Amino acid sequence: MPLQRLLDVQKVDLRIMDLEAQASSIPRRIHEWDSSLNEQMEELAELKKQAEIYKKEQRALERQLDQKQQELAKFNAQLPLIRTNREYKAILLEVDIVEKDISHLEEKILAKMDEVEKVEENARLKEAELRAAQKKISQEKDKLKQRQRELEDSLKGTRSERKLFTADLDSSLLNQYDRIRNRKGGLALAKIQDESCGACHMALPPQVVNEAIGGKIKTCPSCSRLLYWDEHE
Repeated sequence: MPLQRLLDVQKVDLRIMDLEAQASSIPRRIHEWDSSLNEQMEELAELKKQAEIYKKEQRALERQLDQKQQELAKFNAQLPLIRTNREYKAILLEVDIVEKDISHLEEKILAKMDEVEKVEENARLKEAELRAAQKKISQEKDKLKQRQRELEDSLKGTRSERKLFTADLDSSLLNQYDRIRNRKGGLALAKIQDESCGACHMALPPQVVNEAIGGKIKTCPSCSRLLYWDEHE
């Protein structure tokens, strides 16, 4: 019977849809993993960039410290040459200011060194995390690619199976089935259940039910799916 053959076709089509959905999800998953890796690489690059900024700031502070230490050395060298108390007090005041500047710079350098150390440690952790993620994702990609090959083989076989089922079907009926299937998410046939459509659950006119039971090709007035009767129920 044509409807029984269409039921077989629909079962095959639903398997094809499932296989295609599984196959199409693989590139998306790979893209998601690649995006995740790219985000982690960007985070690592940002940490390394921040570490270089902190190091540059540290070197600038160290140059300032070197200048201040040179100033202090000059003032200390001048002290033995001072002849008056006024000049001596003035030099001591300058020495005090420079020593405070040196102390302040040394504190800032230590703080900056701490910042560098923390960022570099975070970078090392991120780098280790990235390597682990790359290794794991590489292994998962290999598995997915193998799965994709298996799905492609299954699709090839299932599509060939569909051709066998549709080979001797009336072309107009098959075209009608395909149009409904494309509109209805793959489900073109609906079983009659308690005089209702098994897909949309709307009540069917008694004449439609009787004619469908009699073997005529009938469609649901509500959802337009092809109706069939399971005489074994």
